[in-house]
Amino acid sequence: MAAGDVLRSWSDPGASAAGRAWDGRCLWWVRGDDGVAAQLDPLTGAVRRSWAPPAANSQGACWDGRCLWTVAASTGMVYQLDPLTGAVRRSWAAPSSLPTGLAWDGRTVLVFAYGIARIYQCNPLTGAVLRTITVPRSDYSGLAWDGQAIYAASTAANQVHRIHALTGALLASFASPAAGPRGCAWDGRTIWLGCDATNLTYQLAVN
Repeated sequence: MAAGDVLRSWSDPGASAAGRAWDGRCLWWVRGDDGVAAQLDPLTGAVRRSWAPPAANSQGACWDGRCLWTVAASTGMVYQLDPLTGAVRRSWAAPSSLPTGLAWDGRTVLVFAYGIARIYQCNPLTGAVLRTITVPRSDYSGLAWDGQAIYAASTAANQVHRIHALTGALLASFASPAAGPRGCAWDGRTIWLGCDATNLTYQLAVN
């Protein structure tokens, strides 16, 4: 099995999903255009729960063990949300304009700034920037944390990159299964990724 090989795929509930997050059992799917967050069955893609995020044009998602986080390019805000209702538990301003990716590293929130090629490590309580990481590309849409490094989907290169969490150096890369990869999530073993060209979600091997 090679990195990037497709293990499973299914149709998304809609188009243009910019955020995905793994909650330990299910995959969260956050649509950017009209603002929908849905908890999906990882085997079939069936919707188990859905609600509207607090702002349209949500561009990223992550899971902190209890709550879903999203970031909205329309407001420039990062939101911690109740997974049952979508109610806002906490919010703060993203450290830059056009935030398009979120990841939870077990302690802090990682926010990607589109067009700047930077990931900001932020205090989850206040949003204060703790560290800035310069990364290889400025077009990532979606981040994921695998416990050691950061995965990021490059929409223009049609690749998934694994990035060193401290230096931002490129550790590995593989081609996305279709054009326009956006919104990636790590389930402890594999990467989940969406592609605009197909409106499918893919479960991908990483080695």
